[in-house]
Amino acid sequence: MRVFILTLFSFFSLWTGQTGQFDNYYFPVKNFSTEKTYCFVNKNDTEEKSYWKMRTTVSNNDTVLKTSIFDSKNRLTEIMTEKIKNGNSEIQTYTLFNYDKLGNKKSSVCKILDASVFSARQKVNEEIQWKVNFKNFNSPSTCELTKIRILKSINNNQKTFTDLMRFENLDTKEGYQYYMVSVYQKGKGLISYKLFLTGYKEKDYILTDK
Repeated sequence: MRVFILTLFSFFSLWTGQTGQFDNYYFPVKNFSTEKTYCFVNKNDTEEKSYWKMRTTVSNNDTVLKTSIFDSKNRLTEIMTEKIKNGNSEIQTYTLFNYDKLGNKKSSVCKILDASVFSARQKVNEEIQWKVNFKNFNSPSTCELTKIRILKSINNNQKTFTDLMRFENLDTKEGYQYYMVSVYQKGKGLISYKLFLTGYKEKDYILTDK
């Protein structure tokens, strides 16, 4: 079964601690000194939910955001930290989790190859990229995940991005890719995202109350 890696890299663009048009479309992490939770519900299957638990710390004038993502069964699926500096966001750590049929949890710590999550001055149609690799949950092989993000539009107090996600098993050279469309609202951050993978039903997540 192919798994949609929701990954914060695919969706997060973070508050930079600065003013201007680049900081306030994204999660107001300056308010996340105590943990905040965003709940996203798939409109095509309302039983499918994703809970993003976010908290920030400040060290040497850098804002560090730690986010843990849980699924509908309250299972931890991802933990990510990013460092914010000079209006840019870079990956610090990223860990993925998976579960076998008995519910036993497995983890895989990623190696960061490209770290650019958010560029404060990204222009319309400009690309940024991050890339990680990690050990397969079920074999010794190494997998690679790449995200190419393009800013498509800025209007109505919203920014819309498209993301191309590429997954490859580096040992077998097998892989697949999928697309996402993410919408951020000024002062709120991510409010919706859609995932498209050939042969699978579209996932259309919207921000909602718990």
